[in-house]
Amino acid sequence: MRNAGRFVQEAGAQVIKIEASNAYLDVIKGVSDAGMPVMAHIGIRPQGIIKQGRLRAEGTTADLAYELILSAEQMVAAGASALLIEGTAREVAGLITKRVSVPVISCGSGPDCDGQILILSDILGISPCARPKFSKAYVDLSGPITEAVGDYARQVRLGAFPDDEHCYHIKAGQFEKLTEMMGGGREGES
Repeated sequence: MRNAGRFVQEAGAQVIKIEASNAYLDVIKGVSDAGMPVMAHIGIRPQGIIKQGRLRAEGTTADLAYELILSAEQMVAAGASALLIEGTAREVAGLITKRVSVPVISCGSGPDCDGQILILSDILGISPCARPKFSKAYVDLSGPITEAVGDYARQVRLGAFPDDEHCYHIKAGQFEKLTEMMGGGREGES
């Protein structure tokens, strides 16, 4: 609750995204009751992948799909004002979208939701690891970006960047005035 409040007050967050299972219903309710909008993130939850060891599609059997649908409904009942469904069978995401009264955003859960999202590093082809099936790289910028960052680092080490062209400068005649103000140019003296 304290962190959610800080996100809103200090960082200007407009919504608090909570990777949620049914164990988090009280957190969703508490944050929502405190007047902060909550987006419950269900389906594949990236922070939980460490436990599972890999990405695994959600809602691919009737039993798992039913649990996910009930969970989505419970999240909305607890106060979630939006849902993010990641890596879930298209048919299940579509059913959830029809059944709940809040916006549903798909991240790899098919086109039948209210909106779509992909991770920018996946779109740009710069993800350092294998991308999930639902991700699509629209360009491969990993090579050019690696090359550009390498060039930058080399130029900094060689002292070639930043050069005079890439620096701001004091206005004409002002350095002399500054030197006089500082006691005639004796560096380090006042």
